[in-house]
Amino acid sequence: MTLLVTGHANVAAAQTAAAPRSAEPQITVGDSEGQEIVVEGERVPVIKTPTKIVLAGGAAMIDNRIALDKAQIFVHCLGDIDPGVLREILDGPPNKASTQYAQGLLVSKHIGCHLGYSPLSFDDVKSRGDSMFDRGALLEYALERYAPDLLLTAADTHDPAVRRRFNEREAPRNRWRLPVDYRHFEIALCMVREAPELSVRLVKSPVNSELHRRLQAAIIGIGRICLGSPKKVVVDATAFRIWIGDAVWRWAEAARDVDSLIPLPD
Repeated sequence: MTLLVTGHANVAAAQTAAAPRSAEPQITVGDSEGQEIVVEGERVPVIKTPTKIVLAGGAAMIDNRIALDKAQIFVHCLGDIDPGVLREILDGPPNKASTQYAQGLLVSKHIGCHLGYSPLSFDDVKSRGDSMFDRGALLEYALERYAPDLLLTAADTHDPAVRRRFNEREAPRNRWRLPVDYRHFEIALCMVREAPELSVRLVKSPVNSELHRRLQAAIIGIGRICLGSPKKVVVDATAFRIWIGDAVWRWAEAARDVDSLIPLPD
């Protein structure tokens, strides 16, 4: 599953076969540095950069969009979600069995809400808990519910105390991530560090909207150093949104110096 594919040897090298043909639409970010454009009533900075952003295409990318749509329908169907369960899923170590089991149990208990699973299927609970799309939709629900006015600034992400807390928390949390998974997460962390306010706005923007597309382009323009400053970047917009959301969550917890953005139940 591709987040970003570039010519840079160390970024998602195992995924380069998924790069689309040259016929895919291209976006060059900005003509005039420092200007802004208004998209859907919101101002988005124009970032002048030589990096071309190519929107990934193909069946896999369409499948990703559909998977996120199904995940968001599932979360909407759930209504109020137990905050203790959310903490287990969103703040548990990624890919660890206990974290996946908590997510899978939520799906299993409400399987009638999920268009991606049949109530008659015999999937085990843990295998129902490994979807990055379900987790991404749950994270966006939690941000809206528990941090609707979240502010994350460069002053936060470049504060030595915040970065120290961040590193102390994330080192043990990410031991279970697969290598490609971890590399994508590192890219997203770096981009949120460089463009935190735009990253928060991206996660809160409508999926696949023009605003989302422009925010994504601005984040990549500002954070191109995170990719080794390539000439071209191929982006799966759905996966990019999920990874940026995960990174926003992690940085916000470090900035607020809390174990979770979700308060403990009384």
